[in-house]
Amino acid sequence: MKGLRMIAVLLGVGLIGLSASAAAAQAPVREVITGQVLRLVSVQDRDAMQSMDPGEPVAWDVQVSASRSDGEIDLSLTSDEPDDAFRVQVSACTGEGVDCGEQLLAPTVVHAGTIELGTQPAADAVWYRISTELVTPDPEASTLLTFTANGHGEDVSAGGPGAGEPGAGGPGADGPGAGGPVSDGGSGADLPSTGVVVSFLVLLVAGVLVLLGSALRSARRSGSRSGTVGGPS
Repeated sequence: MKGLRMIAVLLGVGLIGLSASAAAAQAPVREVITGQVLRLVSVQDRDAMQSMDPGEPVAWDVQVSASRSDGEIDLSLTSDEPDDAFRVQVSACTGEGVDCGEQLLAPTVVHAGTIELGTQPAADAVWYRISTELVTPDPEASTLLTFTANGHGEDVSAGGPGAGEPGAGGPGADGPGAGGPVSDGGSGADLPSTGVVVSFLVLLVAGVLVLLGSALRSARRSGSRSGTVGGPS
């Protein structure tokens, strides 16, 4: 039984280590994407985005600001998903994920293309929450979302392929355009195949239970044989 207890302790330590690793992996990723004038801060839980279940929204927060106070900034959201697999809602917030009551985009099933979200004064620094929900049980459903701010002659994007690269058009009429935006992280809001993480954890737990059952049966058989050998003849 001592050997069985040791196996159980080791398995427990392994599961605790796995839980700690999973918690660390789920920490939101914060990126800062800067252009000549515009600046985006993107905060997203990539693990949650890549293991979505139908009906469970995942939040992505983006702040838009500028180093110049004049003019306005145009906002848009682009999806590359041609099917009706994801529903998206966009709201303006008073802070990062706080009081997101002003709705820019009502819950909408997105298709491939660009949705214009409106404008904000360049003098303001505004947080936006993009809530994305999987609406189909298709395990192969995926999309790439890109949030774009356009103003002062440049585009700055977060989320999709090409994020952090120069927008088209070169120098603008009312501001410099040389040099593209700079990002301190990867692209981001990728919503690929779902359910992979959950399936892996289920299989892992099942494997642990099988190992514990096998060790218990072996210990019982060993104890039975010991009792038979040491008993009366």
